[in-house]
Amino acid sequence: MFHGSIRSTYRVVCFGIVCNANLLSYRTGEISHECSYWLAKAVDIWLTDATGWLQSGLSFGRHIEGANINHCNTNVCSSCLRPCHACLCDVRLSLDVAASFWLVMHHNEQFKPTNTGRLLLDSVGGSRTIWQRTVPDFRLLHLLARVDRYPILVYPQTMAPWNPVVSRAALADSQRAGVEPVFVLLDGTWQQSRKIYNHSPYLHTLPMLSIAPSAPSRYRLRRAQQSEHLCTAEVGAQCLAWLGEQQAAQLVDDYFDVFNERYRSAKQAKRSSDPSPAMIRLQAALNEIAK
Repeated sequence: MFHGSIRSTYRVVCFGIVCNANLLSYRTGEISHECSYWLAKAVDIWLTDATGWLQSGLSFGRHIEGANINHCNTNVCSSCLRPCHACLCDVRLSLDVAASFWLVMHHNEQFKPTNTGRLLLDSVGGSRTIWQRTVPDFRLLHLLARVDRYPILVYPQTMAPWNPVVSRAALADSQRAGVEPVFVLLDGTWQQSRKIYNHSPYLHTLPMLSIAPSAPSRYRLRRAQQSEHLCTAEVGAQCLAWLGEQQAAQLVDDYFDVFNERYRSAKQAKRSSDPSPAMIRLQAALNEIAK
């Protein structure tokens, strides 16, 4: 009876945390690591018996202090918000590249564990904004207006008739002058991305890069309408390759492949004992960085 009352109380508390975190993300377009952790914990409490967690003696303060550490003592990793069998914290790497990424994310994507935009931000850096139709994020507008940034919208040319095609020569001149390229990616389904573009006139004048993939998408966690429709992480790797960052592009591809492998393994509640070629390359890169 006592534990049942505690479980009910904590479900109410976690529901309040979810509401507050959603309000925070709506107002700022971002969500903190602490809120991310408590969102994962709230989901875990609702889906599992919370009694064992409460009896473990772990205090709220100790959890929050370690919010940036991989906590896989529950069903969800508190750092990357993925199922523990699909956790990528042990292979997360930070690459130094001559560009950054800004994701204009549909609000339906921000808490999905199968979202691949986070893989891109994990590995090469950048930021994101949660798209709002009537109120553009002032930070994005500020970024697009900065003289030390060269924003490039990554979008199919056939669907963006107003945008000029990016000039390699103009980009090279800007880079020599110390201007950093910023790839602007629309993170959502194809229908959501089309809606974001059509209702965001501030995107219609940006130089545009259209990716023409030479192979079908390797993303298997969601069904694409067409095989040539790439996910956000794959598009990011293509952008890096176009920029000449071939090694970084390969590592982002490897990071994405390991994500796919582990997520499929998570559905079977087990992980393969034999490392894949992508995992071997990632581990070698991590060892080189650690030297």
